[in-house]
Amino acid sequence: MFLVCWIRTLLSLPALWAGQAAVMLHSPSAITLLGAAWRISGRGEIARQAIWQVQRHHGTAAALARAAVWMESNARPEIAAAAGILAMEDRDVAQAAGWLEQGRQLGDDSAG
Repeated sequence: MFLVCWIRTLLSLPALWAGQAAVMLHSPSAITLLGAAWRISGRGEIARQAIWQVQRHHGTAAALARAAVWMESNARPEIAAAAGILAMEDRDVAQAAGWLEQGRQLGDDSAG
């Protein structure tokens, strides 16, 4: 299992690095690149970065919609945490509580 995780991480590095460069350049392509890196690696921190970029370029509603889609395909506590924060920024306490509950069911968020 350890070897599989490392291989997936190594395979995701080109997309991750390109995505992070796109973030620095404020390019919307960061969303696609970070999303691809997340799909390859399975690391929730990368998905969280992509969700923040969706919010930056397309707004909170689009970011919450993307988080919901990603939670259906590969639920991660990091995605639930980011979506919960976005819901609170949008002043939707009920939705934020729902995201919090989903995150708790999935386990600990690696970023705290």
